[in-house]
Amino acid sequence: MTEQTARRRIVTNMSLSLDGHYAAPDDPLDMGWVMPYAVTDVARDHMAGIREPATTVLLGRVNAEGFLGFWPTVIEMEGADPRDVGFAKWLVDTDKVVLSSTLEEAPWERTTIVHKPTAEVAEELRTTEGGDILVLSSGSVIKALLAADKVDRLALTIFPVFLGGGPRLFDDGLPRRTVDTRQPGCGRARHVGPCLRPSPLSRPINTVAPRARPGPGGRPQHGGLLDEASPHARRRFRPRLRSARST
Repeated sequence: MTEQTARRRIVTNMSLSLDGHYAAPDDPLDMGWVMPYAVTDVARDHMAGIREPATTVLLGRVNAEGFLGFWPTVIEMEGADPRDVGFAKWLVDTDKVVLSSTLEEAPWERTTIVHKPTAEVAEELRTTEGGDILVLSSGSVIKALLAADKVDRLALTIFPVFLGGGPRLFDDGLPRRTVDTRQPGCGRARHVGPCLRPSPLSRPINTVAPRARPGPGGRPQHGGLLDEASPHARRRFRPRLRSARST
């Protein structure tokens, strides 16, 4: 019997607002709405866990310019969180594939520029040796992979922010099926989660909700993220989630 080599997984990671947007309407490159939550322990631990089995990064040009323009500077940044330094070193040392119709040469180390359709590139990478192929926050790339049914794991970080506009990962808003999702540090909860196809879920999909630091009286500080497992979170955010699903 001929031994078959397991195909590599395509893992995608994306941050969304509660109303289903992955970028602000006025400036898609402004990720200021993400930063208050991206620096929490849960968010950092999530990124550490999702990158560990990955040996290739797949990015669009715009995200490549953003990620590779910033993260290498973190390595020598005084006072940087060790998890951020670890991610920065991993990103620099890992093989990167950048989809672009304008770049001819890669200005970054260990980077290949590809002028092919997203789904075709993903399928070619799947047949090579290595670990997971990780797509980091490239909305157009992830949407193309979802449309071609090439995603093996979709990890979503849902932040308690309403952007009121901007590009959506799901054109019809947030998915309308409620599924069990595992939230690191928050236990197991019923939460609005995505469905890649109308049939029962056969692939794991995660949402990550960082905890907020408690303020006076045990309530989360203003601007912090509520832990959905808490009664206060259920009172404040469950109605908003239902409203987001109905739009």
